[in-house]
Order: sequence, then C-alpha cells, then structure tokens
Amino acid sequence: MKYIYALLLLGTTFLLSACDSDDPELPGEKKSRTVLAYMMADNSLSGLAGPDIEEMVQGMQ
Repeated sequence: MKYIYALLLLGTTFLLSACDSDDPELPGEKKSRTVLAYMMADNSLSGLAGPDIEEMVQGMQ
C-alpha cells in the first residue's frame, strides 16, 4: 500500500511540474485575465449584487 501512495505522489509531481509556460513574456505585452464570480442574489442581499459587479469591473481597470 505504501508503494501505491509513493507512485501517486511521484506521478503527481511529474504531472504538476509540466505546467510551466516556456513562452517568453514580451515587455509591454498586455496580459488578459478572466474572473469568474458566482453570486447567489436571491435573498436580502440581492440589491448589492449589481454594485458588487461594478466594483469588480472598476478594480480590474
């Protein structure tokens, strides 16, 4: 059983070490970003959902 855990750890290490970007970044290159916000606003806080989204948009600029 110890060998299975060791193999899983080793496999995960190899898998995650391959997630590096080899592309060089150009100076002045604008980066893009995606933000996902999950909001449940069917409650007493529903009036604050719109202003919260506007704050997130302003913060991204």
